[in-house]
Amino acid sequence: MTFFASARIHRMQVILAIGLGWLWCSLASAQSNIQWIDGSATSATIEAVSVDGFVFGDGVPTDTKLEKIVAYQTETPAVAPGAVEVVIAGQGKLFTNSIDIQDSVASIVSTSGNAMQVPLDVIQAVVFKRTQLVNKLLSDRSDSADTVIVETPEGEKVVAGIFEGMSQGKLRLNFNGKSRKIGLEKINAVSLADLGLKSLAGTQVELSDGAVLTGQIKNVDNGVLTFALTSNHALEIPWASVNRLELQSDNLVYLSNLEPLTVQQNSIFAPQRGWQRDRSVDGNPIRLHTSSQSSPQTYRKGLGTHSYCKLEFANTNDFEKFQTIAGIDAETNGRGDCLMSVYADGIKLWSQRITGQTPPEQVDLDISGMAKVTLIVEPGEQFDLADHADWADAKFVKP
Repeated sequence: MTFFASARIHRMQVILAIGLGWLWCSLASAQSNIQWIDGSATSATIEAVSVDGFVFGDGVPTDTKLEKIVAYQTETPAVAPGAVEVVIAGQGKLFTNSIDIQDSVASIVSTSGNAMQVPLDVIQAVVFKRTQLVNKLLSDRSDSADTVIVETPEGEKVVAGIFEGMSQGKLRLNFNGKSRKIGLEKINAVSLADLGLKSLAGTQVELSDGAVLTGQIKNVDNGVLTFALTSNHALEIPWASVNRLELQSDNLVYLSNLEPLTVQQNSIFAPQRGWQRDRSVDGNPIRLHTSSQSSPQTYRKGLGTHSYCKLEFANTNDFEKFQTIAGIDAETNGRGDCLMSVYADGIKLWSQRITGQTPPEQVDLDISGMAKVTLIVEPGEQFDLADHADWADAKFVKP
């Protein structure tokens, strides 16, 4: 036990900036789009971000700060993700087909063939196969031992000990004072002890191979994004590998990150389905058909509901705008017919009949001085059958 504690203390003292050798491509060749906090969107390419948060680039207005940006989307060519999932601080995810961990550093090779060095401190788990037991273990990590889930003829077994490394197709685990080797082909996942690292929030970064990181942008300089996961750990990521940024600040909050003041739900004929955060009512990614795209557009944030549903939220930070995209989720295959309405302090601000055959509605409402905002979905002509109503990208903002 003493060895375990001292090893963890040593790991926490490591403060590194990591160079990620991700896919490089020409910035100029990618089409980029900025979604602004006032609800508008423009074509622009971010080329630099200063340490004090000013943004520079082609099409970016002078004196623009990060806090005025909701999202930044590029068309960086996608790369197939690796089969192995590496969960890191802030519930971020890296993907690889090759991982080697020695001397408290993980060497990870992306599917584009580039290598990166990641300190073990920020790694929470390495997942080879997702199972119910693996998901349970990751949601309730131990703070006193590393844990390995091994596949055996009798089923999954959980083994606790001290993780020593992973190389040459073997995982090394100190179990009851003895170092043992386990073949990676038998392992579903390894969960590292919770070190209590406080992760940072504010920005989500998605890379071209599907990797997702949560933290804070420190700056973008000379084609490199310096991205902090914790106060002591930052990644250096080639800016050209960034596919999407989503930012939050004191000027913006997504309703899916808030607790509603009141919830009322009641179905007529359809099975009762509870509202969902950042998912459709069936638990899938939120997807809405648009008139300008042949395939549905996916939204990372939003509320998935089913008629009848009433959600009431407090405007506790004096936000001035409520913005969302209201529509029937694509999972209904064109079915659904409902009435979607927005009230503020009991005053109806917007109401529209929405069906699975009509395009979603852009909603941008003034809620200045309003204390409560209420979202209501009511059954339409088809009762409540297939009324999978999404409040996509629902947020309060201060433009």
